[in-house]
Amino acid sequence: MIACYTGEKLAHHQASFELFICHLPESFGYLIAMGITQNLNLLENLHFSEKS
Repeated sequence: MIACYTGEKLAHHQASFELFICHLPESFGYLIAMGITQNLNLLENLHFSEKS
């Protein structure tokens, strides 16, 4: 998704990406997501050079 976004010369435009779970086993009553802060920090600082 990121490659397509930058390939269309949209690197300086705001974008949104989704994180989702397709299926949880029936016995699971909840989901715990960890590391979200680190992933957000990574995405906030993500950039590409003209060579990418």
